Amino acid sequence: SKGTVQTMKAKVMTSYRHGLYDEEIKKGEEPESAAMSTLLEAMVTTLDRPALTVDEAHAFTYAKDAIMLSVSLHCNTPVPFFIKEWNIELPPPLSLAEDGDLNHGMFEHAVAEGEELFFGFKCERNGKPIPDYMAEEDSDDEEKTILHVVLKDEFGKTFRQVLPLDLYNFFDQLRREDEFASSSSAKAELRCSHNEGIVGEPVTFTYDLSFNIKRKKSRWPKPTASNSDLFRYSILCDETDWILGGKVRGVIDCSSNDSFSLTFVGIPSRSGILKRFPEISIMQHMDNGFNENQDSATSIMSANPHMTVQSRYPAAFKSLSYTHHMALAVPSMIEIG
Repeated sequence: SKGTVQTMKAKVMTSYRHGLYDEEIKKGEEPESAAMSTLLEAMVTTLDRPALTVDEAHAFTYAKDAIMLSVSLHCNTPVPFFIKEWNIELPPPLSLAEDGDLNHGMFEHAVAEGEELFFGFKCERNGKPIPDYMAEEDSDDEEKTILHVVLKDEFGKTFRQVLPLDLYNFFDQLRREDEFASSSSAKAELRCSHNEGIVGEPVTFTYDLSFNIKRKKSRWPKPTASNSDLFRYSILCDETDWILGGKVRGVIDCSSNDSFSLTFVGIPSRSGILKRFPEISIMQHMDNGFNENQDSATSIMSANPHMTVQSRYPAAFKSLSYTHHMALAVPSMIEIG
């Protein structure tokens, strides 16, 4: 029943005699005697399924060569356990950052049936190539990312849980990004219409793009643009410095031209010397239902491979605060009929 511990009991009985027993019996100097015996009993907790199962495992890049790994576990134990320790095994090209274990509050945490546990790890790319087997969905468990969790019951017994994490899609994305970055690149120079302005006053920005695309040679001209010639771009910026407007997301067709200019509007949102400017991200267009008006976060989290972009920005923008403000007060009349 629920809340009752399932156990398995085992008994082992061993019978034995002294090593010189047979020799002494043959001499007839000692009477025959019954064998000595030892009884060993043990009880272990059993479950109809693992104590912990993996609900979800996700990895995403949040900075250059910096990856966040999130793991959600479901507890199936009928009685509370405690988390004694844990560790994670990462295949190349990932390694745990120096301060990458974000789960210190989980130590000695009690776990009951039905609870969810969330583990987080900060990882980094170590420059090693992605092994070929990471591209195979059915690769062996020992070749995957594995989370080890040691549980302890109220009697002090420990149970090690070995939990393989399925990160095939993430490693496949990394592989495609590496291949794509090594084959194509772009240069982007940001121009600003003014070097200074007032907070809240729009400024015109222009990105001048120059693509270097390595295409596969073909004997026949392409009548229309293929996916290899279509690129999605997204322009983002920290809203504490700039508020962006205009066409900051879209698709570029490089089938007939490798140079483009993108114009949009930026509004300085604070006074001072601004040295951070809107950044552009370019990725290959995979024709997966992209909508130019969709949320930018959705675009960035897409599995499409990103292009390496070498960007140049203005040195700084001087954002001035309001020195004066003029307003006209007009009395209003309310007619009561």
